[in-house]
Amino acid sequence: DEQQLRLADREALIRIWQASLDGVSLQLGALILKRNDCIYDVLYIAPEASFERNWAEFERVFQGFQVEGI
Repeated sequence: DEQQLRLADREALIRIWQASLDGVSLQLGALILKRNDCIYDVLYIAPEASFERNWAEFERVFQGFQVEGI
C-alpha cells in the first residue's frame, strides 16, 4: 500500500508493509518526508490484528508534524 500526500508544505509518502517477527504477523506503516538535506521517517509498527484499529492515532500524530528552522 502506498499513498502520496502533502505535509508541512512538502510531498510525503506513506507506505504500509506486511512482516513477520518470531512468528508474529506485523504491519509497518511509514511516513517519509524530505526537506532540504533531511529525511524524516515516522514509523508505526503493530501486530496485524490491531494495526487498523490504531492507525487513526498514527495519522493524528503525523498530521501535526511540522518542520521548523531548516
